[in-house]
Amino acid sequence: MNVFSVLGEWLGRLPAWCVFVPPAVSVGFAVVLFFFRARRTYLWLAALSFVAGMLLSVGLDGREVYLALFAGVGLLPLPLFRIPKRHGEEGKAERKLYERFRPELEQPLPARKDPPKVCCFEEPTGETVEERGMKLSHVISLLDKLKREKLTPADRLEVEMLSRSVTGAETRPLTDSQTDELSDCLSAVLRLTAKYS
Repeated sequence: MNVFSVLGEWLGRLPAWCVFVPPAVSVGFAVVLFFFRARRTYLWLAALSFVAGMLLSVGLDGREVYLALFAGVGLLPLPLFRIPKRHGEEGKAERKLYERFRPELEQPLPARKDPPKVCCFEEPTGETVEERGMKLSHVISLLDKLKREKLTPADRLEVEMLSRSVTGAETRPLTDSQTDELSDCLSAVLRLTAKYS
């Protein structure tokens, strides 16, 4: 208890102008920290200044008015910290970079040189079915008849595959090996037709 009374007497003996130091320090912090947008740091320092103001106003007449005004002065700069900071230095760096590469950017683009065309597959060679003297229209009609029959699942699958092979060979040029495969397909169609007729 003795310490508090000694502290109270010492604070009471300070000159009256000392009560204006904490608000002035708080305003100074606000001005400096506004440029860095350090809102939290300002709040901590303003709170410390407010505590110092409370201690210095212990023996002051109208202490409540002083503390209310001091709180108002401390809270007044807070909305200013919400203003976003301008990034002028980043714009300068971008302009410097642009100026550095500007001559290269303003030059016309060189003429485009396309690489030579390379085919990844061979052009089909051979003769079509009609050029080889074969007509597939009769075979296709036989396959349509077979599709309407009651076939076993294995035979139905075979008929579908044969139908695709025959219709695919109708328009494209065929090599000798593909012609042999088509002949095998035609014999399979004849075998199935004989089986289901």
